[in-house]
Amino acid sequence: GRGARERYDMRLLLLANKTKAAPFLSILRRKRIYYDLLHRVAFIDHLPFSRRVYNGVLLDEAFIELSSPDDTAKFELLKKVLPCHTILSDPSPYRNLDLISFFEICRHFPPRSIRQQNRVDLRLPAQISTDAEFIDPQNANTYNISQNGCFLTNPLRQEIGDRIWLNLDALEDSSPLLSEIRWFSKEVRTDLPAGMGIQFLEASSSQVEQLEWLIQGASSLCELA
Repeated sequence: GRGARERYDMRLLLLANKTKAAPFLSILRRKRIYYDLLHRVAFIDHLPFSRRVYNGVLLDEAFIELSSPDDTAKFELLKKVLPCHTILSDPSPYRNLDLISFFEICRHFPPRSIRQQNRVDLRLPAQISTDAEFIDPQNANTYNISQNGCFLTNPLRQEIGDRIWLNLDALEDSSPLLSEIRWFSKEVRTDLPAGMGIQFLEASSSQVEQLEWLIQGASSLCELA
């Protein structure tokens, strides 16, 4: 009903000191938004944070200014993966309005892992379809792959943000992986052929394990080469 409290099924990552984050935490609790508060960027690599998925990141402005160059580089990587909003040291009257707009962006943003993934050159035959029933699949090949996604050398006539279903011949579990198109490479480059980068949205536990095994195997071969 109208009197029921609004609920967002999402989780945000806050990078800030506890004192500075306190007023924002009360807003998140009132909105019933899940969150993790970290006061060191290095903690991102620790469990359970490295295994969780997030819809967005809140960054303390002062926290960024006092960070090391290595931490700053991690901030830039976060901004490429997730929507980010800076918590200003000098709050403006429109801060709450900005936060509500940011929450709306995050609510519609597919949750992603912030764990750094190894991406390796790995050519695997695949099939892709725009239909959930996997009707009329097209042949494709991976060019590189990580636990989060891969680059396919056979682009579909789709748009960024469209969802597709992917079958990798190398996986024993042949269930199509629900994926999302994140970007296109329309022209052949020296380092990348024409194709598209996709993110895996859904995978079974056995598929995740097999992907890890394939990636580790390919990484070991690269080290020996």
